[in-house]
Amino acid sequence: RAILRPPPAVHREQAQFSKATMIEVTFGDAMRQRKAEDTLSHLQTHIGGAPFALFLVADGHGGAATAHHLRGHLLERIAAKASSAAPADVEAACTACFKEIHAETQGPKFEQSGATCTVIVVNMETAAITCANVGDSQAFLVEEEGDLVEELTVMHRFDSQSERERAVRNGAHLGQATHPATKRPYGPLRAWPGGLAMSRAIGDADCSSWLIAEPHVRTVALPPGGCDIVLATDGVWDAQTDAAEKMEILIVMEHGEIDLAHLLA
Repeated sequence: RAILRPPPAVHREQAQFSKATMIEVTFGDAMRQRKAEDTLSHLQTHIGGAPFALFLVADGHGGAATAHHLRGHLLERIAAKASSAAPADVEAACTACFKEIHAETQGPKFEQSGATCTVIVVNMETAAITCANVGDSQAFLVEEEGDLVEELTVMHRFDSQSERERAVRNGAHLGQATHPATKRPYGPLRAWPGGLAMSRAIGDADCSSWLIAEPHVRTVALPPGGCDIVLATDGVWDAQTDAAEKMEILIVMEHGEIDLAHLLA
């Protein structure tokens, strides 16, 4: 959870993300996991002379190697590759580094492990917020003033017709897993080879014929009154039964009545 607070000079009409007084960024995290495959990281650095805060959540599967590689390298590479602090250059750096790490994790040392990945990049000088993601670890922006909740990520599951069609064009076979007891199909739609329930991720060498690591990337402006940005893996979001319940928890969190650890209870 990252909390972003603007100085008095920052307003929504700064659509071009012009230079402003430094915004305040505070953050906290909590984690509970069974397989030690999930990870998170953060970095405060400078890009093009401007101060930045970067955050990452990765949900590993098939082993922890890919998620740990993301934690150790991705944020630093994005900061190093961005040619300037402009949103377009930050977005391009995110895309290039996601693909770069994906290529590296196709080797035998990663043992066909994979991970979702969601990154938030905050320009603390211009109040531009960039989000890049592959997979289903969602990030939400919750405005400080009011009850507006905006999803920054895109879910890369096979609910999307375009994602299904792309995977099939590249040789994937779609279907459900077979229940070991009933021998009937159950669970989410998956793609084979690999049996992955996501259409985009990092790693997963056994899915290399159809899986891509092209992230969804977008940049938004900091709301006038500030905001919280909440990143979490699907283990948190899927525990909420519907969109309304998810939104209610986010709004309550914004008003300071719940902490991150409570969501993991």
